[in-house]
Amino acid sequence: MDIIGHEKIISFLEKSTANDSLSHCYIFCGPNNIGKTVVANWFAANLFKKNPADSPDFFQIKPEKNIIPKEAVENIIPKLMMSAFCGGYKILIVESAHLMNISAANAFLKTLEEPPKKTIIILLTSELGKILPTIISRATVLRFNPVEKDKLRRLLAERNVAECKNYVNLSFGRPGKIFNLLENKNWQEEKKQALLEFYNLFFGPKPERFKTSASIFKSKDSQKENIFKKTDIWLEAVRDILLVKYRLDDNVAHSAERKLLEKIAEKGTANYFSSLASRLIKMRKLIKNNINIQLTLENLII
Repeated sequence: MDIIGHEKIISFLEKSTANDSLSHCYIFCGPNNIGKTVVANWFAANLFKKNPADSPDFFQIKPEKNIIPKEAVENIIPKLMMSAFCGGYKILIVESAHLMNISAANAFLKTLEEPPKKTIIILLTSELGKILPTIISRATVLRFNPVEKDKLRRLLAERNVAECKNYVNLSFGRPGKIFNLLENKNWQEEKKQALLEFYNLFFGPKPERFKTSASIFKSKDSQKENIFKKTDIWLEAVRDILLVKYRLDDNVAHSAERKLLEKIAEKGTANYFSSLASRLIKMRKLIKNNINIQLTLENLII
């Protein structure tokens, strides 16, 4: 199991295991693709002494349609209360734990108030602020930070990957992002298209802006997921534009599209692009609350 970075967290968990001072609940918090799931599975494998998937004492809860309902928690709790089949630990990993609705969170809290013996619960989240404070207060919080560039470069060098710099800059310190890019043969074309859409949406003439918006929403499949992916790239573009303005070229992620970035950079001041980033982030929050996606975007580009 390849773990890139997070040495302090690994060391802490190893020492806690050796000293028999494990917490009954951990919260792994950090950006998506940072390595939380990989470390959680390593931790479980370390305690089980085998692949967690092969243990009857390993449980997982995953979101269903962007939510973790009360029923998902209630179905697992009785299993945690039982003695472990193999006489050791029972381990539960909850992915995107911040997506528990209030009923699910309260049901989960009752388990933490009287935790079953030899049971370890690991909550994975990219949004710690959305987890109930009463749950956080009963857990050990471990924060996953971006991995150093040198470690990511070594990872790519070991795999004989060309253009290491581009992959490292595009990952923003997230190893999982690099693996996703390596698996997606079309990522360069997808990012190029998203950057062109960004230019047309925010800097093209009004007719072109609405034409581009309409083309983005032409397909009705996974609109929310699609716009989230594009918004991520648009926010990366804003970051790159600010780097171009400040002549910090070594950190530009989309270096292959340097000419387009320079062209966009001429369209506004640094303050303007900082404001644009804030508006894009606000748009993402509105979309998460199921506001009309296309209308929200069109209001932003007017």
